[in-house]
Amino acid sequence: RPLSILDFDKGYIELLANLTKVGVVTKEMYEQQFIKMKQTPNTYYIAVIEDVTKGKVVASTTLYMEYKFIHGTTLRGRIEDVVVGTEYRGKQLGKLLIECLVKIGEDLSCYKISLDCDPKLKSYYEKFGFVHPEDVYFLAVRFFD
Repeated sequence: RPLSILDFDKGYIELLANLTKVGVVTKEMYEQQFIKMKQTPNTYYIAVIEDVTKGKVVASTTLYMEYKFIHGTTLRGRIEDVVVGTEYRGKQLGKLLIECLVKIGEDLSCYKISLDCDPKLKSYYEKFGFVHPEDVYFLAVRFFD
């Protein structure tokens, strides 16, 4: 299902902490950011899986749409923040989320979808058709952790 403004109370931020440093995110900050993202329609597709027996978000990933002038003014998708809670790993939840977001990207006519991943997860993402072209290098400038 899509991320909800109510998911702060269902552990969404704590889930993201399984992936990276989250920092301090208050409920107010979460709600403000959620509203900003909703105000840019057709840009952020954040899918979550909730364990309804516990009222807890246990897996999530984001498809971010980048509007392009190239390829006939099409879209490029980027999958970000793929995370499954520790106790829920091995249950195919990541697979379900990735396949869902790839399908959304395909249905929206993305010319490509990319993702960044830890090198040890490369073979996992290759199962979904992601490849690392030999002539592509990822570079980044970080302003903080």
